Amino acid sequence: MKLLRLKIASPFRGLPKEGIELHFRQDNYLPEDINEPVCLVGLNGSGKSNVLEVICEIFYYLEIQNVASKKELNKINQRYHSLSFEIEYTISRLKWQYAFSQLELKELDLGKENIIINFKKPVGEKINCRAYYASYNQEFNIPNDKIGFVLPNRIVAYSSGQNELISNPFIKLDFHYFEEFQKRRSSINVSGDLDVNRMFFMDYESNQLVLLSNYLFQENSLLYWKDRIAFNKKLRIDHMHSFSIRIQFRDHKKAFIELPSELYVGIEKLKKCASVWTDNENVLDKESPKSLRDRVIELHFFTDVAVRSAFRNLFKTPAELFRLLYLLRLLNIYCYTNATRNSIKNAPKGTNLSDLIPRPSAEETVFKIDNILFKKTNTNEPVAYKQLSDGEHQLLHVMGTLMLMQEGDVLFILDEPETHFNPEWRAKMISLIMQNNENNNNEQDYFITSHSPFIISDCKPNNVYIFNRQGNKMTVETAAQKRLNTFGASVNVLTEEVFNKNESIADYSLAILNEIKGRKFKNLAQIQEAKEDARILGDSVEKTLLFRKLLMLEDEFKKRKPKRVKRKAVSKKKVAKKPVKKSVAKKKTISRAAKKTTAKNSVIGRTSRKAVKKKAVRRK
Repeated sequence: MKLLRLKIASPFRGLPKEGIELHFRQDNYLPEDINEPVCLVGLNGSGKSNVLEVICEIFYYLEIQNVASKKELNKINQRYHSLSFEIEYTISRLKWQYAFSQLELKELDLGKENIIINFKKPVGEKINCRAYYASYNQEFNIPNDKIGFVLPNRIVAYSSGQNELISNPFIKLDFHYFEEFQKRRSSINVSGDLDVNRMFFMDYESNQLVLLSNYLFQENSLLYWKDRIAFNKKLRIDHMHSFSIRIQFRDHKKAFIELPSELYVGIEKLKKCASVWTDNENVLDKESPKSLRDRVIELHFFTDVAVRSAFRNLFKTPAELFRLLYLLRLLNIYCYTNATRNSIKNAPKGTNLSDLIPRPSAEETVFKIDNILFKKTNTNEPVAYKQLSDGEHQLLHVMGTLMLMQEGDVLFILDEPETHFNPEWRAKMISLIMQNNENNNNEQDYFITSHSPFIISDCKPNNVYIFNRQGNKMTVETAAQKRLNTFGASVNVLTEEVFNKNESIADYSLAILNEIKGRKFKNLAQIQEAKEDARILGDSVEKTLLFRKLLMLEDEFKKRKPKRVKRKAVSKKKVAKKPVKKSVAKKKTISRAAKKTTAKNSVIGRTSRKAVKKKAVRRK
């Protein structure tokens, strides 16, 4: 499956009121470019996430035609009366062969070309579906009650948590499938024909189903990746250590829940795989619904080789186990009142359904997976799933789901899937997606929104769509149309060209750098002080340019310094002459006075000597 064209001719959230039309994969440089992901990029509020949302809404509207009752369908069609869209995509030849056999298209040859499916819905009109070959030599109209045969096998979506509206169509469909589920209660058919929602949204609870299905079939060759060992090394996970499952049989009114036969069979399989299990059915009165509502099954699994072998023998594939776990999780809708269920199914467009859904306590849920423990390579004790980091959770979410969905004709809608990834994981993400697509004969499609230059750098320019918004006007161009080769481009180039940010560092550190850069330097000491202040900043282009400026200023000051010093030295000498003369004069004055004093002393000395002699003579 490959999405080729999307046209919205009616207002939808942040998209232009006059509509928008996007053509995908029309300017591919190489034939293999069609197998690579489509990346939608742009600043926040540019409209890229709205494109993913409208794709999900369209496929919800198409899927609901086969799920809802006639009465409900009339209400839904009224709510979507103003919606106008056209969407085109290819499907695999294998899927077309099956659809061809079911539709009995006698007048349409089963050719070797890729078949294109076109859905068109004008405002106020019904859906029109047609299938045609790329050469347009033949086409066929498909009735609305048969469109399920040409819809993608899966539409899988993920959001990092910032965009909750993207989950709306997936939540609504779960509640519609639950109604079908209720109608099949007490059915004696155990062949596994319960319908499973083709639209799957990855959240915290659903990721538990993915985890169990993947790690219990860890040795399965279908899940083999070239980087599988490296993937587990990044997570430092050796294997799943243990987990538990609890199933209750009471709804929000404390009434007994009767399950379809297929689920009873599935529960018995889980018992055979469990290390330890308990079921109080034997102590209850089977003839009394009031007694049966107290039934509780608890299963504990220590996932050693024997347990994993039992799962592989009884469920054959990870997809089969996932299907059972999904249907069991659907039982939790019994925790909501009928009023809540109806309000969710019939909620107006744009309502955040996550706010409408109450969160029952763990004791009230019908189906619960708990106590998931991993054995990590760097610890002796098992680590709880809840204790993993945000990045580890996100990696298990996204890559785990890609690993599980090993089938063709799957559309992945990934809204900023790398938010919590470290740079190393971001750099590997596209290569892991490409490898997963190769494992599925390149029959999956991936639409990604991202703010990460690492993601964009791994996408071909013809598959990168750059969204810009100026006021109410939105423009979309491919990187190829802007003559920007994104494939292998550096982070700095992509940051400037795609996100209009010339700086390679964040605002806070940039403000410090600009403050240092804007100082007025009067001497070498101030330049040296600026160098010391700048050392708190890490290496960057901006810091390199700052130090270059400081070094140039330093050289200028050093060239100017000798001249200034010389002038000052001359002036000091001139000033110093006067004190020198004064000191010389003082010395001369002192020397004359000293001579007079010496002469006087000598006269006094001679007189005193004569007097001494006279006294001596008299004594004689």
